[in-house]
Amino acid sequence: MVYSLIFLFFIGIISGEDCTADDGTPGIELWWKCYSIENTFELNLNDLELKGTIPRKIGKLTNLTVLSLSNNHLKGSIPSEIGSLTKLNFLSLYNNQLTGPIPSALGALTNLNKLFLSNNELSGTIPIEIGNLVNLTELFLSENLLTGPLPLELFNLSNLSYLSLGDNLLSGTIPAEIGNLTKLTELFLDINELTGIIPPELGNLTKLTHLSLGSNQLDGQIPLEIGSLTNLNSLWLCYNNLSGVIPDEICNQGDSSPSLYSNQFCSSYPDCLDDYLEYQDCNED
Repeated sequence: MVYSLIFLFFIGIISGEDCTADDGTPGIELWWKCYSIENTFELNLNDLELKGTIPRKIGKLTNLTVLSLSNNHLKGSIPSEIGSLTKLNFLSLYNNQLTGPIPSALGALTNLNKLFLSNNELSGTIPIEIGNLVNLTELFLSENLLTGPLPLELFNLSNLSYLSLGDNLLSGTIPAEIGNLTKLTELFLDINELTGIIPPELGNLTKLTHLSLGSNQLDGQIPLEIGSLTNLNSLWLCYNNLSGVIPDEICNQGDSSPSLYSNQFCSSYPDCLDDYLEYQDCNED
């Protein structure tokens, strides 16, 4: 009996166990409950008023496919140990008070379909390792404090249908490679510090229903290719430094009342806009 107890003690140490789960297997304690290391596949702890930091030992639940800790009061950094959860297809840490950078270790989660990190206080640049997540269909990083340029690796994610990077401090230009994301239906880059032109390659994204580039520092003219976006329900280009003549092709895109105010467009405006677009301080450059 004594030898059996000693054996189980050492097995627990090796496995990283700090409790025994309800099914009798080694487990780890997270937020006052013991979870089986072997048999925990989904961890949904949303809306539970959880506080404190995300424990590093969460990385021992290597059979997880779903990890969702959204709408809590979690603080501190995202532990790099989450990168050990390589079976994850869904990761949501949305709407907490998490700080620090997005760990590059998340680039190991190549089975992820959905990644939700919005509504936190994450800072630093978007790690280039995000480009490894080639199975992502939805990526939400909005409403954080992210800085720096849009990494080119981001545009390797050719399966994305939803990309939300709005309300950050992102800078630099919108790369032409954005035209690679031909499955996108919704694109939000608004409320950042992006500069330069609207790349004509956006015209490749013919499945778009929502395009929001408002509240940046974009300049130059609206590209003719905007007319290819016939499925648009919402087009937001307001609060930029866009200038010149608005191309007639804008009447071919799907939003009948696009938000173009607070720019520097020159009249006369295309017929489809003439009834509602107010006069702007024209800049023909």
